[in-house]
Amino acid sequence: MWTVSLLGCEAVAPKCALSCTYTSIHLHPPTMCLYIRLHMADNAFSRLVFNNQFVVNRAIKALSLIASGLSLYLLAYYYGYPPTPEREKLALLGFEAVFAVYVLSFLFRLLFTLSRLDFIKSNWFEGLLMVFLLYDIVSLYLFGVPVLQIVFHRLGFENFSFVYMAFVQVYLLFFVGIDAVKLSHYLSRLKLKSSAIFGLSFLFLIAMGTLLLRMPEMTTAPGSMDTLDALFTSVSASCVTGLAVVDTATFFTFKGQLVLLVLFQIGGIGIISFALFFAMFMRSGAGIQGQNTLKEMLNTANLSASRNLLKQVMGLTFLIEAIGAALIYAFIGEVATGTDRVFLSIFHSVSAFCNAGFSIFPNGLLHDLLAQQYYLHMVIAMIIFLGSLGFPAIQDLIGVKALRERMKTPWKDWALGTKISLYTSVILVVVGALLFYGLENQRALLGESYLGMVAHSIFQSVTTRTAGFNTVDFAQLAAPTLIFMILFMFIGASSASTGGGIKTSTFVVIFLSIFSTVRNRKNIEIAGRTLSTDLLNRALSIFLFAASFIFIAVFVLSITDPDKDVLSLLFEAVSAFCTVGLSTGITPQMSIAGKVVLMVSMYLGRVGILTLVVALSSAASGKRYTYPTAHLMIG
Repeated sequence: MWTVSLLGCEAVAPKCALSCTYTSIHLHPPTMCLYIRLHMADNAFSRLVFNNQFVVNRAIKALSLIASGLSLYLLAYYYGYPPTPEREKLALLGFEAVFAVYVLSFLFRLLFTLSRLDFIKSNWFEGLLMVFLLYDIVSLYLFGVPVLQIVFHRLGFENFSFVYMAFVQVYLLFFVGIDAVKLSHYLSRLKLKSSAIFGLSFLFLIAMGTLLLRMPEMTTAPGSMDTLDALFTSVSASCVTGLAVVDTATFFTFKGQLVLLVLFQIGGIGIISFALFFAMFMRSGAGIQGQNTLKEMLNTANLSASRNLLKQVMGLTFLIEAIGAALIYAFIGEVATGTDRVFLSIFHSVSAFCNAGFSIFPNGLLHDLLAQQYYLHMVIAMIIFLGSLGFPAIQDLIGVKALRERMKTPWKDWALGTKISLYTSVILVVVGALLFYGLENQRALLGESYLGMVAHSIFQSVTTRTAGFNTVDFAQLAAPTLIFMILFMFIGASSASTGGGIKTSTFVVIFLSIFSTVRNRKNIEIAGRTLSTDLLNRALSIFLFAASFIFIAVFVLSITDPDKDVLSLLFEAVSAFCTVGLSTGITPQMSIAGKVVLMVSMYLGRVGILTLVVALSSAASGKRYTYPTAHLMIG
């Protein structure tokens, strides 16, 4: 009998099955020889895996990313061009090739890992997709049994090819999403600031939207959309503005309108938010850099708080949009029926909550069958109002966790930020409605019933600050009305919302500072709290940045479009920078240079202010000294 000492092994031998981590194993000579050969073979394979793991993983990741890019191209090719049997067959072959790459990639990653059980646990979602895919492939190509076709026929789907292609495409999007999350892990290696990542993510979204909108199947007009108009529309949708150079209802097909819906849904919540949410769904991280960007966007104390808030934000967002779509469906009247009515309801609910301002009703909410649907107007106004409050405020007001805590401790009050968002928004809505009613009851509202005048006034007050919908003809509005609307658009929505503007919190801080100065008070106080000087400096910086840019934009527009009056140009510039989307009707007639100015305004309005806030929040001065105090004459 031989005695062999082994370290870190588990031996299973005939007639003497033993398991050990560090022990002496007593085996008979024939059994020992067999065990040594198996152990050496296992060690050789382990060394092979260990020595080649890095190279193989790099190759697999590169191949997987290429497959994801090819998937997106195939999807765009399939939907972006007129359908033909040859094109459908070619696309299906491409999809099958991509699937083969994904299967081989998963199997190689499983093979070249040192802990397969941990790999399966961390990639369980992808594993389930692979099992289902392999089962369908094997059953179809080896045994001639089309499992999916049988399942779809039993579920009542007669048009199998259409349903199968849709299933394949959704399947591919899951894999593309998985690769996108994995790609986000490399953000931390780029050494970019969170604000830069946020800005670049919107540029990527705009570029993708432009390419998609340029495809022939996206528009009803022959050929493809003009590049500049496609870029303008993509910027407007991605930055949730709503300014349009074409009629959204008639110019775009269902596919084009669906692209717009996706753009302003992602643009409203943010690509990084979607990536991190998808990563949490798969129980894999989206990278510390991406999580840190989200933390600064949501203004939370730590990464854990940002992840928890994101889950609640996503849940509340989809819940509000679903309830809003159901209410719009109920009050939409006879404008549409069937699936068109469902899509119209979803489109306008998402557009309202994301404060995008896009409408696919002919002539918008001024449509003959909708102009007096006041219940519909109030539903859309309420969705807009919730979207403009900001995600932390929504979570504090109607979040499940917050409501439970308030039921247990009724004395617990809302957070200060929630109070500022809610009270300021309500005050602005009331003041705006009174001003609109007083200024327009003999002009744009002339001929309406008293209920209609009140409903239109409330709706326009809500939408003026951020959303861009209109129920009255803006060509009839008086100059004083446009001026007060410019002020309301400039103030905008609340912090961490889908809306634009300098934000209600910035307005409140500056207003309280002026009030304290007039009252000769040293500190800025609100609700029993003292606001820091640093907070005031940030508010003033945002105000100065916004006002300066709008001044420059109007100055340039007065040069590029001298045929337009200055008030209309100012209205257009403020609407673009504050991502509102209201217009006096001059957007399609703007020059090429003028459209470029508006696009830059929309992008900086959506990204620039938040980038500035993040930069000011994360900046830390290294100075340990102060200069002597200077005294200047002010005023």
